[in-house]
Amino acid sequence: MTKELNQEEIKKHIIHRYENLMLDSITFSEDQEYSGSLTLSISKNDSLNRNLFLKEHYNNSLVLQTPLLMEILALGSIVVSGTLKPDEMVIFAAISNFKTTAHYKENTTLNGNVSRITAKNSFLKYKGNLHHQDTPIATGDMMAFFTKITHENIPEISDFSPPQGLWSPVKKENRYKLEPTIMADEFISDDTLITSRYTYPATHPLTKGHFPKNPLMMGVMQWMSIEDALCAYLEKEKITGIHNWRCSATIFNQKNHKIADFKDVSLQSWINEQNIPNQVEITETKRINFRNMVKPEDTIYTVITNLEKL
Repeated sequence: MTKELNQEEIKKHIIHRYENLMLDSITFSEDQEYSGSLTLSISKNDSLNRNLFLKEHYNNSLVLQTPLLMEILALGSIVVSGTLKPDEMVIFAAISNFKTTAHYKENTTLNGNVSRITAKNSFLKYKGNLHHQDTPIATGDMMAFFTKITHENIPEISDFSPPQGLWSPVKKENRYKLEPTIMADEFISDDTLITSRYTYPATHPLTKGHFPKNPLMMGVMQWMSIEDALCAYLEKEKITGIHNWRCSATIFNQKNHKIADFKDVSLQSWINEQNIPNQVEITETKRINFRNMVKPEDTIYTVITNLEKL
């Protein structure tokens, strides 16, 4: 037997993630198959303020920022797993094999499918795909961790220390996306590293739904900091044109705790190209491990390593 949930029903199903909810409907089986199909449509005047995640691309078209494609699949995975308990939340511990092949454009219907691959204790693995009509948009795998809302990670102490020297501010005005989704305040670089710094404000609009009374930075926001750091670096170095890149990255916080690891990230950049605002976007990632949580007023340092132009 299948069950279809509309947006209001999904809000009750995922009781701690109702703001900026990246799902419109989902249909899934009630016979423990843990799979389902989803839909989503976002407009410039979106009622849930999800337009925050749109960006300008070619000829002023509005498209979804690519890391948010995994957020859609993640939410769908939570829904097909069953209704969350009042004291329960879901943290995504890892993302793997993410690949995007096309943009999702505003005011069109995005469809997708999610299904559970394995379940071991509180760790559940899923796979999913997104498409618009016959056009594939993205695929990816996720590892979720079901836990209590009082959950605290055990910090992983590192020997990281912020680079010394002159930090350059990251331009946030008149950009291709809205300022709240620019995850870098300033950056510094040398021959081997690009490091950005960002302080997550307590007033950030995304603290309302992730999570109520326990605000944490979304994992996809951490991911977006790689795009923003590389874009700022390319502009400063005047590396213009359309290019493909590969890198790895690690995020630390102000206490030198490791926050996340990113392996084999592929990106595309457009700098000083006609009809396309300066931007960098993630197109593929082999593996992301989220190791600790970021709370309001925390500062994150995104360190890009092994940058290679393809």
